[in-house]
This record gives sequence, structure tokens and C-alpha cells, in this order.
Amino acid sequence: MNDRHTTIRTLHDIGAAVWMGGSLMGAVGLNGASQDIADSSVRARCGAA
Repeated sequence: MNDRHTTIRTLHDIGAAVWMGGSLMGAVGLNGASQDIADSSVRARCGAA
């Protein structure tokens, strides 16, 4: 029974880490990279891709 709880907790932690990592990449990496584009109309397309 204890192994099951450990497995479920591990999967939960991995899922939370993946979600947080993806959100952090979008907020910091993608938005920061789009600031390097001079044309604002192209900048919006870059952020949405």
C-alpha cells in the first residue's frame, strides 16, 4: 500500500513540475525572446506560435 502512495505522489510531483516549467518558459523565455523582434505585428505572431 505504501508503494502505491509513493507512486501517486511521484506522478503528482512530476505533473506539477512539468506544468510549472511550461508556464515559466512561456512567461520568461518566449515573452523575452519576442521583445527582440522590431515589428510589433510579427511579435504577436511569434508569441502565439
